[in-house]
Amino acid sequence: MNVRINNKDFLNSLSGLMNWNLEEEGYRILGEWYDSEKAMLIDLTKATVIGEKDNESVD
Repeated sequence: MNVRINNKDFLNSLSGLMNWNLEEEGYRILGEWYDSEKAMLIDLTKATVIGEKDNESVD
């Protein structure tokens, strides 16, 4: 099976699942990289709105 999804479809699906308003806000999600698996895991429930004072940090 081969499945393709374009960026706009992905963003629309993700914003619907997470109840995000991507027209008005951007979100930052940190992930954890697992080199041996060549995979990154992210917890979408920990997304923060970009620009909120409490969420800004320098990495």
